[in-house]
Amino acid sequence: MISFAPMASDKNVTALRGGPVLMPEPNQACIHYLRELLAKAESGEVVGFVCATLHGDGLSGHTIAGMIGPNTLLGAVEMAKADLIERMRDRDV
Repeated sequence: MISFAPMASDKNVTALRGGPVLMPEPNQACIHYLRELLAKAESGEVVGFVCATLHGDGLSGHTIAGMIGPNTLLGAVEMAKADLIERMRDRDV
């Protein structure tokens, strides 16, 4: 299992190109929503999902789990993409 928790030895780490070394901290809003989503999955309300993730080191990833249809799921992904683009634009203004 990979742990992103900062360790005492991390204070001695120097970035290869001299930039800051990211020390991820838990995002409570993210944790809260994931717990709500897990409860919905455990109750059977959520039976599949597509998830894009942003990691503490600035990298991103994605996962697909459970049922992967019908086409409404693809529509929801497009709606999430449009919402994300809008929020990023608003942040950069």
